[in-house]
Amino acid sequence: MKPHTSYTVCGTPRSGSGLLCEALWKTGLAGRPDEYFLPKREREYSKIWGTSTYFEYFNKVVEKGTTPNGVFGAKIMWDQVGYFREKVLRIPQYMHLQTPDLTGCIFPNLHYIRITRRDKVRQAVSFYKAKKTGIYNWHEGEPTQYIETLEFNFKAIDRLIHNLCDWDSSWQNYFEALKISPFNVVYEDDLEHGYEGVIKRILTYLGVNIPDGLTIQAKRRKQSDEHSERFVRLYLDALQGNKKNQRE
Repeated sequence: MKPHTSYTVCGTPRSGSGLLCEALWKTGLAGRPDEYFLPKREREYSKIWGTSTYFEYFNKVVEKGTTPNGVFGAKIMWDQVGYFREKVLRIPQYMHLQTPDLTGCIFPNLHYIRITRRDKVRQAVSFYKAKKTGIYNWHEGEPTQYIETLEFNFKAIDRLIHNLCDWDSSWQNYFEALKISPFNVVYEDDLEHGYEGVIKRILTYLGVNIPDGLTIQAKRRKQSDEHSERFVRLYLDALQGNKKNQRE
């Protein structure tokens, strides 16, 4: 089925985008948003779907990412934008699209949903843990196994904070340059303590009729734990110590 309405969730790692996309997917009304343009995910899906060219893969993404009501959804991180653009421009029918807003030209009636997280320290700690353990999400009912021997690394976490801030700024510059006003989602305001309200607002933003009694439920849960908070404290203490040493 070809979509009549599309959207991309534009974010940075560990901003709550996974929870947001799962909740949107579970409605059955907002496409099936996934990180289709992450190289690793592309390889996985290509194998499952049996696609051999990016043209075939892209068409399959649109097909699989669209719900029966004609809404397509996808998720993309800033560091995937260049890769996606390079791959799409190899498709003959899109080679002529030398435009900054490439996605807006290839997806019909495209809407942008931007997700951010204010607390960059906790976001970076979460990103650090995920990168080190390979565990990017937990679902309800799954064991909370965690590598407790994971070592704190100030420099690695500090570098991730700078990366996350740079990627957020890049999204901001992108939207400002193209005069796009995205639907904004802030993790601490819209997802941390419940997400039903923001999901319904997004459905309205997409022009989707919300049926009476719609239930919105995602199985994904927060991965923050005592280890995360310990790393946050260690980072903040080390940062304060560095600043004190610089003053002296």
